[in-house]
Amino acid sequence: MRTVVLIVWLFSSALAESLPALRLAGSTYVSLSDVARVLGLETSDASQSFTVRAPGGVLVVFDRSPDILWQPAARGQLLAGDLSLAAPIHRIEERWFVPLELLRLLDITVAGEVVTLPSGAAYTLAFPRDPWAVGESAQSEVVELGHNVTGLALYASGAAGQDSLSLLLLDVALLSLAFPEQQLAIDAFIGGLAHGRPIYFIVTAVVETPWETSLIFTQDGSSFAARYPFTVSVLEGEAGTVSPTRPASGVVLLPDWLNLRRPITVSWGEVQGVIQFRR
Repeated sequence: MRTVVLIVWLFSSALAESLPALRLAGSTYVSLSDVARVLGLETSDASQSFTVRAPGGVLVVFDRSPDILWQPAARGQLLAGDLSLAAPIHRIEERWFVPLELLRLLDITVAGEVVTLPSGAAYTLAFPRDPWAVGESAQSEVVELGHNVTGLALYASGAAGQDSLSLLLLDVALLSLAFPEQQLAIDAFIGGLAHGRPIYFIVTAVVETPWETSLIFTQDGSSFAARYPFTVSVLEGEAGTVSPTRPASGVVLLPDWLNLRRPITVSWGEVQGVIQFRR
Protein backbone atom coordinates (compact mmCIF):
# COMPACT_ATOMS: atom_id res chain seq x y z
CA MET A 1 0.00 0.00 0.00
CA ARG A 2 1.47 3.28 -1.01
CA THR A 3 2.42 5.81 1.61
CA VAL A 4 0.42 9.00 1.51
CA VAL A 5 2.76 11.96 1.54
CA LEU A 6 1.46 15.47 2.25
CA ILE A 7 3.12 18.04 0.06
CA VAL A 8 3.06 21.80 -0.16
CA TRP A 9 1.49 22.91 -3.40
CA LEU A 10 3.87 25.39 -5.00
CA PHE A 11 3.75 26.71 -8.52
CA SER A 12 7.14 27.29 -10.07
CA SER A 13 8.39 30.83 -9.60
CA ALA A 14 11.14 30.30 -12.14
CA LEU A 15 8.77 31.18 -14.97
CA ALA A 16 7.86 34.79 -14.35
CA GLU A 17 5.48 34.93 -17.31
CA SER A 18 3.15 32.14 -16.27
CA LEU A 19 -0.26 31.81 -14.65
CA PRO A 20 -1.32 29.06 -12.21
CA ALA A 21 -3.62 26.56 -13.91
CA LEU A 22 -5.37 23.27 -13.19
CA ARG A 23 -7.03 20.43 -15.02
CA LEU A 24 -10.18 19.33 -13.21
CA ALA A 25 -12.88 16.93 -14.44
CA GLY A 26 -11.80 17.32 -18.05
CA SER A 27 -11.72 21.13 -18.03
CA THR A 28 -8.75 23.51 -17.96
CA TYR A 29 -8.82 26.25 -15.33
CA VAL A 30 -6.71 29.35 -14.80
CA SER A 31 -6.31 31.46 -11.67
CA LEU A 32 -8.52 34.53 -12.09
CA SER A 33 -6.81 35.97 -9.01
CA ASP A 34 -3.47 35.99 -10.83
CA VAL A 35 -4.99 37.15 -14.11
CA ALA A 36 -6.43 40.18 -12.33
CA ARG A 37 -3.08 40.81 -10.64
CA VAL A 38 -1.06 40.89 -13.87
CA LEU A 39 -3.73 43.12 -15.44
CA GLY A 40 -3.54 45.48 -12.47
CA LEU A 41 -7.28 45.19 -11.81
CA GLU A 42 -9.05 45.94 -8.55
CA THR A 43 -10.49 42.82 -6.87
CA SER A 44 -12.55 41.92 -3.82
CA ASP A 45 -12.57 38.45 -2.22
CA ALA A 46 -15.62 37.74 -0.05
CA SER A 47 -14.78 34.05 0.45
CA GLN A 48 -17.91 32.81 -1.35
CA SER A 49 -17.64 35.33 -4.19
CA PHE A 50 -14.88 37.15 -6.06
CA THR A 51 -15.29 40.50 -7.82
CA VAL A 52 -13.07 41.88 -10.57
CA ARG A 53 -13.42 45.47 -11.79
CA ALA A 54 -12.13 45.64 -15.34
CA PRO A 55 -12.27 48.44 -17.94
CA GLY A 56 -14.92 46.48 -19.82
CA GLY A 57 -17.15 45.89 -16.82
CA VAL A 58 -17.57 44.33 -13.39
CA LEU A 59 -17.33 40.55 -13.05
CA VAL A 60 -18.55 38.53 -10.04
CA VAL A 61 -17.92 34.78 -9.74
CA PHE A 62 -19.07 32.32 -7.08
CA ASP A 63 -17.38 29.35 -5.45
CA ARG A 64 -18.50 25.96 -6.87
CA SER A 65 -21.00 27.57 -9.24
CA PRO A 66 -20.95 27.91 -13.04
CA ASP A 67 -23.08 31.08 -12.86
CA ILE A 68 -21.46 34.50 -13.01
CA LEU A 69 -22.63 38.11 -12.88
CA TRP A 70 -21.34 40.44 -15.57
CA GLN A 71 -22.08 44.17 -15.73
CA PRO A 72 -20.68 45.65 -18.96
CA ALA A 73 -19.30 49.15 -18.58
CA ALA A 74 -21.82 50.40 -21.15
CA ARG A 75 -24.76 49.15 -19.11
CA GLY A 76 -25.86 50.32 -15.69
CA GLN A 77 -27.80 47.33 -14.41
CA LEU A 78 -26.30 44.15 -12.94
CA LEU A 79 -28.00 41.17 -14.56
CA ALA A 80 -28.25 38.16 -12.23
CA GLY A 81 -27.50 34.93 -14.04
CA ASP A 82 -26.24 36.87 -17.03
CA LEU A 83 -23.89 34.04 -18.03
CA SER A 84 -23.43 30.39 -17.16
CA LEU A 85 -20.14 28.63 -17.82
CA ALA A 86 -19.70 25.02 -18.90
CA ALA A 87 -17.97 24.12 -15.60
CA PRO A 88 -18.16 25.43 -12.03
CA ILE A 89 -15.66 27.89 -10.54
CA HIS A 90 -13.50 26.79 -7.61
CA ARG A 91 -11.77 28.69 -4.80
CA ILE A 92 -8.67 26.65 -3.90
CA GLU A 93 -5.92 27.75 -1.54
CA GLU A 94 -7.20 31.38 -1.73
CA ARG A 95 -7.02 31.36 -5.53
CA TRP A 96 -10.10 31.57 -7.75
CA PHE A 97 -9.86 29.09 -10.62
CA VAL A 98 -12.14 29.69 -13.61
CA PRO A 99 -12.63 27.89 -16.94
CA LEU A 100 -10.61 29.42 -19.76
CA GLU A 101 -13.78 30.48 -21.59
CA LEU A 102 -14.36 33.23 -19.03
CA LEU A 103 -11.22 35.10 -20.09
CA ARG A 104 -12.93 36.44 -23.21
CA LEU A 105 -14.89 38.85 -20.98
CA LEU A 106 -11.55 40.46 -20.10
CA ASP A 107 -10.47 40.63 -23.77
CA ILE A 108 -7.93 37.85 -23.22
CA THR A 109 -7.30 35.32 -25.98
CA VAL A 110 -6.32 31.69 -25.44
CA ALA A 111 -4.33 29.49 -27.83
CA GLY A 112 -3.46 26.09 -26.43
CA GLU A 113 -1.65 26.71 -23.14
CA VAL A 114 -0.82 30.35 -23.88
CA VAL A 115 -3.00 33.31 -22.90
CA THR A 116 -2.47 36.73 -24.45
CA LEU A 117 -3.48 39.89 -22.59
CA PRO A 118 -4.99 42.97 -24.29
CA SER A 119 -1.53 44.56 -24.06
CA GLY A 120 -0.07 41.75 -26.16
CA ALA A 121 1.86 40.20 -23.26
CA ALA A 122 1.75 36.39 -23.40
CA TYR A 123 1.62 34.06 -20.40
CA THR A 124 1.90 30.28 -20.32
CA LEU A 125 -0.33 28.13 -18.13
CA ALA A 126 1.67 26.69 -15.22
CA PHE A 127 0.18 23.42 -14.02
CA PRO A 128 1.11 22.04 -10.56
CA ARG A 129 4.05 19.74 -10.21
CA ASP A 130 3.39 16.02 -10.06
CA PRO A 131 3.39 15.13 -6.33
CA TRP A 132 4.88 11.68 -7.00
CA ALA A 133 8.55 11.59 -7.77
CA VAL A 134 8.82 8.89 -10.42
CA GLY A 135 6.69 7.89 -13.39
CA GLU A 136 2.97 7.38 -13.68
CA SER A 137 1.25 5.60 -10.80
CA ALA A 138 -1.62 3.16 -11.07
CA GLN A 139 -5.14 4.48 -10.93
CA SER A 140 -6.17 1.94 -8.32
CA GLU A 141 -5.05 -0.66 -5.83
CA VAL A 142 -6.70 -3.24 -3.60
CA VAL A 143 -6.10 -2.42 0.06
CA GLU A 144 -5.87 -5.21 2.66
CA LEU A 145 -7.22 -4.21 6.08
CA GLY A 146 -6.82 -7.61 7.70
CA HIS A 147 -9.39 -10.26 8.68
CA ASN A 148 -10.07 -10.84 4.95
CA VAL A 149 -11.41 -7.30 4.59
CA THR A 150 -10.37 -5.65 1.32
CA GLY A 151 -11.06 -2.21 -0.07
CA LEU A 152 -10.56 -0.42 -3.35
CA ALA A 153 -8.44 2.74 -3.46
CA LEU A 154 -8.78 4.99 -6.51
CA TYR A 155 -6.33 7.81 -7.23
CA ALA A 156 -7.33 10.84 -9.30
CA SER A 157 -5.83 14.16 -10.28
CA GLY A 158 -6.64 16.96 -7.87
CA ALA A 159 -5.56 20.53 -7.26
CA ALA A 160 -2.03 19.34 -6.42
CA GLY A 161 -1.66 17.26 -9.56
CA GLN A 162 -1.68 13.57 -10.39
CA ASP A 163 -2.75 11.14 -7.64
CA SER A 164 -3.32 13.93 -5.09
CA LEU A 165 -6.99 12.96 -4.63
CA SER A 166 -8.00 9.50 -3.37
CA LEU A 167 -11.18 7.50 -2.77
CA LEU A 168 -11.34 4.37 -0.59
CA LEU A 169 -14.35 2.00 -0.84
CA LEU A 170 -15.17 -0.71 1.73
CA ASP A 171 -18.06 -3.12 2.29
CA VAL A 172 -19.95 -1.77 5.33
CA ALA A 173 -21.01 -5.29 6.35
CA LEU A 174 -17.34 -6.28 6.81
CA LEU A 175 -16.18 -3.16 8.62
CA SER A 176 -16.81 -4.70 12.04
CA LEU A 177 -14.21 -7.38 11.24
CA ALA A 178 -11.55 -4.75 10.64
CA PHE A 179 -12.82 -2.45 13.41
CA PRO A 180 -14.48 -4.67 16.05
CA GLU A 181 -14.79 -1.77 18.49
CA GLN A 182 -17.31 -0.19 16.09
CA GLN A 183 -19.47 -3.29 15.65
CA LEU A 184 -22.51 -1.99 17.56
CA ALA A 185 -22.62 1.26 15.58
CA ILE A 186 -22.10 -0.56 12.27
CA ASP A 187 -24.79 -3.15 13.01
CA ALA A 188 -27.22 -0.39 13.99
CA PHE A 189 -26.57 1.44 10.73
CA ILE A 190 -27.07 -1.66 8.58
CA GLY A 191 -30.23 -2.55 10.50
CA GLY A 192 -31.71 0.83 9.61
CA LEU A 193 -31.49 0.16 5.86
CA ALA A 194 -34.61 -1.18 4.17
CA HIS A 195 -32.75 -2.51 1.13
CA GLY A 196 -29.56 -2.24 -0.88
CA ARG A 197 -25.90 -3.01 -0.26
CA PRO A 198 -24.08 -0.21 1.61
CA ILE A 199 -20.49 0.62 0.66
CA TYR A 200 -18.51 2.94 2.91
CA PHE A 201 -16.29 5.56 1.27
CA ILE A 202 -13.75 8.15 2.35
CA VAL A 203 -12.25 10.85 0.13
CA THR A 204 -8.92 12.51 0.99
CA ALA A 205 -6.66 15.04 -0.73
CA VAL A 206 -3.27 16.67 -0.18
CA VAL A 207 -4.71 20.18 -0.69
CA GLU A 208 -8.26 21.51 -0.89
CA THR A 209 -9.77 19.99 -4.02
CA PRO A 210 -13.17 19.48 -5.66
CA TRP A 211 -14.20 15.82 -5.83
CA GLU A 212 -16.61 13.92 -8.05
CA THR A 213 -19.69 12.82 -6.06
CA SER A 214 -20.92 10.20 -8.54
CA LEU A 215 -19.62 6.69 -9.25
CA ILE A 216 -20.45 3.96 -11.76
CA PHE A 217 -20.45 0.27 -10.76
CA THR A 218 -20.35 -2.28 -13.60
CA GLN A 219 -20.78 -6.06 -13.47
CA ASP A 220 -21.58 -8.54 -16.27
CA GLY A 221 -22.30 -5.75 -18.74
CA SER A 222 -24.82 -3.97 -16.50
CA SER A 223 -24.05 -0.64 -14.84
CA PHE A 224 -25.39 1.32 -11.91
CA ALA A 225 -24.74 5.06 -11.53
CA ALA A 226 -24.61 6.18 -7.91
CA ARG A 227 -25.22 9.91 -7.56
CA TYR A 228 -25.33 12.42 -4.73
CA PRO A 229 -27.66 13.00 -2.93
CA PHE A 230 -29.82 10.07 -4.06
CA THR A 231 -27.68 6.95 -3.60
CA VAL A 232 -24.53 8.68 -2.33
CA SER A 233 -24.82 10.07 1.21
CA VAL A 234 -22.11 12.26 2.73
CA LEU A 235 -22.06 11.68 6.50
CA GLU A 236 -18.94 13.68 7.37
CA GLY A 237 -17.20 16.47 5.49
CA GLU A 238 -18.62 18.25 2.48
CA ALA A 239 -20.05 17.00 -0.80
CA GLY A 240 -17.91 18.25 -3.66
CA THR A 241 -14.93 19.64 -1.70
CA VAL A 242 -12.26 17.93 0.41
CA SER A 243 -9.10 19.11 2.18
CA PRO A 244 -6.28 17.52 4.22
CA THR A 245 -7.93 18.55 7.48
CA ARG A 246 -11.49 17.79 6.40
CA PRO A 247 -11.92 14.51 4.49
CA ALA A 248 -15.33 13.48 3.23
CA SER A 249 -16.90 10.15 4.11
CA GLY A 250 -20.25 8.47 3.74
CA VAL A 251 -22.13 5.60 2.17
CA VAL A 252 -22.96 4.51 -1.37
CA LEU A 253 -26.12 2.39 -1.52
CA LEU A 254 -25.81 -0.25 -4.25
CA PRO A 255 -28.74 -2.23 -5.70
CA ASP A 256 -29.24 -5.84 -4.61
CA TRP A 257 -28.42 -7.23 -8.07
CA LEU A 258 -24.75 -6.33 -7.68
CA ASN A 259 -22.92 -9.40 -6.33
CA LEU A 260 -20.22 -8.34 -3.87
CA ARG A 261 -18.62 -11.80 -4.09
CA ARG A 262 -17.75 -11.26 -7.74
CA PRO A 263 -15.52 -8.63 -9.39
CA ILE A 264 -17.07 -5.18 -9.82
CA THR A 265 -15.56 -2.40 -11.93
CA VAL A 266 -15.80 0.99 -10.24
CA SER A 267 -15.46 4.20 -12.28
CA TRP A 268 -14.85 7.52 -10.54
CA GLY A 269 -14.47 10.40 -12.93
CA GLU A 270 -11.67 9.41 -15.31
CA VAL A 271 -10.22 6.61 -13.16
CA GLN A 272 -11.41 3.08 -12.49
CA GLY A 273 -10.52 -0.10 -10.66
CA VAL A 274 -11.82 -3.60 -10.00
CA ILE A 275 -12.74 -5.01 -6.58
CA GLN A 276 -14.29 -8.15 -5.13
CA PHE A 277 -15.53 -6.93 -1.76
CA ARG A 278 -16.29 -10.37 -0.32
CA ARG A 279 -14.47 -13.67 -0.67
